Amino acid sequence: MTELDPKLLRRHCDEGPCFMWEFGDWSECTKPCGNGQETRKIFCVDRKKQVLPDSKCSHHKKPASSRECNLAPCQLVTESPFIKQQPPPSSYKPRDDDYVTATTQFPDILRSNLYDKNDRRNNEIPGLDFPPNERDRHIWDNKIPPRKIAMKGKPKWVLGKWGQCSTSCGAGERKREIRCYDIGTKLNISKEYCTGPEPDSRKSCISVAKKNCARWKYSQWSPCDVTCGKGVVRREVSCVIENTDIKVADRNCDGTIMQSLKDYCPTTPPCPTLIQHSADIGQRNRKAKANWRTGPWGECSRTCGGGAKRRKVVCQDIDGFESIECSSVRPRDTVPCNSDPCPEWRVSPWKECNKPCGGGFEQRIIECQDHLEKTVADIRCEARTRPEERRVCNLHACNSSQTFSWRTGVWNQCSRSCGKGIKSRDVYCSDSGGRRISLDYCDPLTKKSSTKKCNPKPCPFSWRAGEWSECSHSCGTGFQLRKVECHRVNEYGWVDLDPVVNQCNETEKPETSRGCSNGDCNARFYWRSSSWSECNARCGKKGVRKRSIGCYNRNGKRVKKAYCPKQFRPQKKEKCNGKPCGFLSCLDIKERLKIRRDGEYMLHVGGKNVSIYCHDMNTSSPREFLTLIKGERDNYSEYYDKRLRKPDSCPYDGARRDDCDCEVVSKSKKPGVTVFSKIRLNVTSLRVITNEFAYAKPLRGALIPFGEAGDCYSTANCPQGRFSINLEGTGFRVANHINWIGHGEKSSLWVNRLDDYQKVQGKCGGFCGKCKPDSSTGLKLDVIPT
Repeated sequence: MTELDPKLLRRHCDEGPCFMWEFGDWSECTKPCGNGQETRKIFCVDRKKQVLPDSKCSHHKKPASSRECNLAPCQLVTESPFIKQQPPPSSYKPRDDDYVTATTQFPDILRSNLYDKNDRRNNEIPGLDFPPNERDRHIWDNKIPPRKIAMKGKPKWVLGKWGQCSTSCGAGERKREIRCYDIGTKLNISKEYCTGPEPDSRKSCISVAKKNCARWKYSQWSPCDVTCGKGVVRREVSCVIENTDIKVADRNCDGTIMQSLKDYCPTTPPCPTLIQHSADIGQRNRKAKANWRTGPWGECSRTCGGGAKRRKVVCQDIDGFESIECSSVRPRDTVPCNSDPCPEWRVSPWKECNKPCGGGFEQRIIECQDHLEKTVADIRCEARTRPEERRVCNLHACNSSQTFSWRTGVWNQCSRSCGKGIKSRDVYCSDSGGRRISLDYCDPLTKKSSTKKCNPKPCPFSWRAGEWSECSHSCGTGFQLRKVECHRVNEYGWVDLDPVVNQCNETEKPETSRGCSNGDCNARFYWRSSSWSECNARCGKKGVRKRSIGCYNRNGKRVKKAYCPKQFRPQKKEKCNGKPCGFLSCLDIKERLKIRRDGEYMLHVGGKNVSIYCHDMNTSSPREFLTLIKGERDNYSEYYDKRLRKPDSCPYDGARRDDCDCEVVSKSKKPGVTVFSKIRLNVTSLRVITNEFAYAKPLRGALIPFGEAGDCYSTANCPQGRFSINLEGTGFRVANHINWIGHGEKSSLWVNRLDDYQKVQGKCGGFCGKCKPDSSTGLKLDVIPT
């Protein structure tokens, strides 16, 4: 097929304006009074809502992006509605109005003395500045006991203005001053006099104040929408903070450097050229061979929601003249395109009304999302259909007898099936009419719990994290490392010291590194800590270990702790576990009880007291053995001593027959049968030492390790070597993560686990082949929970 000459057909199209200004809704006013400002987003777009540089719309006047609001002057308040004039009753519970905001305009009460009414040194309230000297800073930190004062009114929390974000670009922190203020005496007092929880003095923030803080982030280009000729590729564009994936409003990025959302395909080959002649078609031989010729596909009529692409289709003869002799089916000139649904506005549920009565406001989050529920730029949704983000609520008049109480929903499912999960439920504040309102109206001291622990039983395998290393730098920023490994854990909480692989969920793995800081290297004072003490817990209990913490100056002299920054203070104590109660090994029994006689003793193994046989108690290195109650009959290992004369067969459906057409295997292959009455056990890791034969005996041939079997019988998956493990009555079972692996030529195996892993039976062989427990774990046991 060849491309049509675009001069064949011509018509007017797209006569509307190519570019236009698009704008969003006005934001909330920045001030409730005294001349505030509200803003909105302004974009230059084409008819398909693609964002373009502002210069494209310069022929139209750009709409205003800000305007003044709430022009009425603020009134001076001498009797603030936030201050109660009468002392509260004893039954009074703290509410939102117990917090006095420092931005409220007060008279001279904002200039009272810190503690002493006659001391008029530079100590103003309102959260505007921090204390002017180190002495006052100690007072604010409650380092100096407050003087007793006679309060005449209810103490109030005074909240300062939030300071600027600690960073000019990215995630940071804002701070404010928090003080306790007595309305009656007009004094700043110790924080211990104020009721209710102390308001937050810090909160997180995201700042884009720094020039060039935000940048445009582009996705990969889509595939070209044509296979030849001029096509288009597209991509997603979002505004993010530099060196992060934190999305911010598009207005924070420079619109003049925003690159295109679409472009022409760079490498598509040209379509075949269509031959055209100007001579009269009627003068040509219409019986000449003709074919359908097609032009390139045009752009889709819609960017989403189902559009159509069109192309030119004509019948031409071999000379390029129009013809009616095309015999094949006419190619399609229209195909559907961009069938994905258009992005739509998605709304969150309305938040609680900020007032229970008398008219308040409630808000919700509005996002533009595509059909995959991915948040995209607001400009991709229709601005005129944007849902309401804020509305009035609780317009009914306030009732003096109105009451507020906590209400709860049902508990949801546990977050984990094992290993200490969490259940949660909805806890909300409601008025006497049952309406959900702001949490500030209910007493926080009577609030019911919204979470509780569940499924405390340990998971069979869990991540275990070691202690963090010391910070890599003694001052300034550094990093810490720790080891995180997956370990087996039984129902008693006993942890196998040997790590395992591929058993824990990688998505739940704790971090192995983190940043740390011990303060500014140029700071005058720094923290220093001693080594941890021994755990003070008795056996089987939890306890605490401690270390001393001191503040030092750069000369190494210890000074008052108030000089060092609180945020860098090291942890002074932490929880720890005491050693298990009971004897932990045969050597422990020998040394503590002075016993030198072999026999059964109770040891604390795997989190439980069990009977263990102590061997060689008269030596310096006693060994632990597990007595097999079921005896030698059910605990044996065999390497079969016969070989088929036709090894590529499996006669008798795999059953063993003494009259088989076989020959005896040579002694070099070490066939034999071994029975066991006791097995040696590592009581720390619960690993069986399978090649220990102190309490084993051969019935014939060589000694075969516990839990192993093999033969040289056949190449046709016909194992005859056998092993049997029976731990009934011992208090142990084979750990359920243990697997048997085949070794040798043409190896084959069959392993059956019975009675909750207390019995394991197997048939193994090959030519010659055998099986044994996976060498990465060995044969490990677990105690049976009672």
